[in-house]
Amino acid sequence: QQRCCCNDSGGGEVTVGGASDSKYPYAHGEERGEGEDWGEGDEYWEEQGEGAEDWYGEDGEDYNEEAYEGLQNEVGAMTIATPEAPAGEAARAPMTQEEEALEKQRLQRLVAEFAKRCVKGIPCELLHEANGVWTKSEYRLDGRLETLSVCREGSRAPTVSCPVASIQDIYSYTGDGPEPFPATTIATLTPEQREVLAMVVCAAPQGEPAGEVRFLFMETSPTQLTTFLECMRVLVVYARARAAKASK
Repeated sequence: QQRCCCNDSGGGEVTVGGASDSKYPYAHGEERGEGEDWGEGDEYWEEQGEGAEDWYGEDGEDYNEEAYEGLQNEVGAMTIATPEAPAGEAARAPMTQEEEALEKQRLQRLVAEFAKRCVKGIPCELLHEANGVWTKSEYRLDGRLETLSVCREGSRAPTVSCPVASIQDIYSYTGDGPEPFPATTIATLTPEQREVLAMVVCAAPQGEPAGEVRFLFMETSPTQLTTFLECMRVLVVYARARAAKASK
């Protein structure tokens, strides 16, 4: 199982498992149906942009075309590594240029669709650590894809939020085991709930004591958790790149 590791400083490589020199092992082409037209270049993104007027952020913020197109460039600049072979199997041959191009197209589509959904709100359950209560909620991105917030179901007021660029790590129980999570929380969960458990760790906001801010939530399915991990890794790198450019 894969996890999202966000503690490198960018540079176009997608990492996994906490090792900054390890590239993210995307399973190239695994979601591509035989004969499916993925599109390419400007034509592909024009197709993805259809209905863009329906992409809204918090408080009715309109879809941000600059942010959307920036995702294309971020994925295009990434290095896609050949997935490691399972234990006991022979090493896989390096990806060809065609395979890497197909994987980038898959990732572009996956992240674009996730971002559109996330701006509108994706269902989850948020843990209030003080009392151990889980609340039906939605996590959201603002229209510029710069802030991740979690709101109670049916509300726009964030219970917790953090700049995407400040996210230091995202843990999953399936990928990282119980160690990163509070033992008291793990003890109360069923095996099915642990399969969809994640924790986001962010740097403390400016002006507050140094440290970390974290929140735990459960996705609606293991598949959605995998999508969250994969897409947020790209979005964190992209947000950091934009923040660095804006500070110059």
